[in-house]
Amino acid sequence: MGYNLATLVKDSEFRWIKGENCIASWSKPTGYRTDFCNVCGSTVPNSLRDVPYVWVPVGLIDERLEMECAGDFCTDDAMPWDETRSPSCHAGPVESLASLLKYLKLNS
Repeated sequence: MGYNLATLVKDSEFRWIKGENCIASWSKPTGYRTDFCNVCGSTVPNSLRDVPYVWVPVGLIDERLEMECAGDFCTDDAMPWDETRSPSCHAGPVESLASLLKYLKLNS
């Protein structure tokens, strides 16, 4: 299992049910941003910059969905006990958000 399992959802198909008022953000000078619950610290969905998608941590999805992993990235950093892999493994990180969207066959 990975440490950052997530999916991308079109922003037009995403809506908050509750808790939006509890979201805090942290940003790096590079523009990287992470959003989290200011009550419990859990990572929460966040809108991606300059593209119409929302990054959603898979662990937040309550219902059972038929999903397939599109790829494993940064596998060189995986813990020794982390042996589950998708058919598409990448030793390092994806080059950019644009290259990830292209890899996932999503239009930016």
